Amino acid sequence: MDHRLDNGSCMSGDVHVQFCEQRWGKFLTLTHRNIYVRSLRAGERVIESVKKFLEKCLRLKLNETKSGYASVNERQFLGYRLLEEGKLVIAQQSLDRLKDKVRYITKRSRGVSLDLIIAELNQALSGWINYFQLTQWPSQIEVLDKWIRRKVRCYRLKQRKQSRSIAQFLISLGVPKCSAWPLANSAKGWWHLSMSIPVHHAMNKTWFREQGHS
Repeated sequence: MDHRLDNGSCMSGDVHVQFCEQRWGKFLTLTHRNIYVRSLRAGERVIESVKKFLEKCLRLKLNETKSGYASVNERQFLGYRLLEEGKLVIAQQSLDRLKDKVRYITKRSRGVSLDLIIAELNQALSGWINYFQLTQWPSQIEVLDKWIRRKVRCYRLKQRKQSRSIAQFLISLGVPKCSAWPLANSAKGWWHLSMSIPVHHAMNKTWFREQGHS
């Protein structure tokens, strides 16, 4: 349950700890914005208690449009969400926001150098990865990493533009001519080509490290 005051700000940690200690005894400061209970009915009772405490004891009004109770799967906290079995995972909203940022950085119409793309991605990802390393679903980051690499491959292919340039680029990275030329002459879109085996062979993890992508 997330609770905010009528001015849109969150209840302060001290106030929430004071409330929780009055109700249930000692309470961890780290949970000063969410209260987890066993059922939706319990959540309904608790939010009413919070409301009464704020209004009667502190003379504050709870912003009911930004407060509520719901299943733990439907709520997020500091970019994470809890599964019913207790696992901590990255909230979908956090993943979506990062993907939007990556889409802008790797937008194929930007016309900037690959070095700049890599630098901007490293800057955007380093802090994000460190913050969300607590996720108990490592596959979330693995899937995201594969998607980002595909976005970079797609951008690099678009940079080469012409069939001859694409073929020469792939051949220089070890792709056989019999595979490079058919791909370079393909009429399929950049996003589809970025998933092909020759492109993965050329722009593999070693290639990404050489470009400075962490």
